Amino acid sequence: MKQSSTTTLLDIVPGAGCTVHSFRGRPETCQRLRAMGFCEETVVRPVVITHSQIICELHNTRIGLHKRVASGIIVTPLDSVDQSGTDV
Repeated sequence: MKQSSTTTLLDIVPGAGCTVHSFRGRPETCQRLRAMGFCEETVVRPVVITHSQIICELHNTRIGLHKRVASGIIVTPLDSVDQSGTDV
């Protein structure tokens, strides 16, 4: 069985999908991210990455985050996990 690899949201190529695995950072920041829809197992797709921010699409909505915040979002690339959440 293949082990799922995790990385930060910043390491995902724009246009590629990933699922949220966990968060690093201050509890209030993690709570705010969850309130915006960045919950565990949510599919996220980075759209644009600039020098200071990342724009992501989730739940048919685009949300901009500062790179510092995005670096605390731990994700699993979708090519490592199939849509049912099991290893491929």
